[in-house]
Amino acid sequence: MRKVGWLSGKAGSLVFPNFERHNGKTAKERAMSNRRASRFRNGNVTVAPLLKPLPEKRREEYNTGTHTPPGARIPTARSSGAIEELAAHALGIGLPASDGQWCHDKWEGNGWTNKGGPIKDWKATMRSWKAQGFLPSQKAAAGHSPPKKPTAEPTSRPWDKGVQ
Repeated sequence: MRKVGWLSGKAGSLVFPNFERHNGKTAKERAMSNRRASRFRNGNVTVAPLLKPLPEKRREEYNTGTHTPPGARIPTARSSGAIEELAAHALGIGLPASDGQWCHDKWEGNGWTNKGGPIKDWKATMRSWKAQGFLPSQKAAAGHSPPKKPTAEPTSRPWDKGVQ
């Protein structure tokens, strides 16, 4: 066994090199799978368990509707006063009315979704965004503004000057 590399050691101790590769959990699974496939190929398999139908899996339907709290409604552009309602709520929580209008425009453009899911409670979403500083008035107060487009012409290039 030493000559073929299956056994090594010295001073009275023996070591099986690559023991885990040949005797580990994955090796056992691989060997059992090979035996099972071999029996199937040779026809030594009981066919009855293979033909037995599997139990039917139940699938739950996903609810794609919005989950608004009882009595709450989601304002939309089709409802009268939607922008005013969001602006009034923004004023009520200490934000400028423009943040309410911004939220309305953003949510209307996104189909009243947030992170891919429907907005369940728009008032809670606006409060959360306020707490995290996501609203435009908060970003402007913190000195964050959208990047400005360059207005100057790019630096001159030699081929623009007619250099030969």
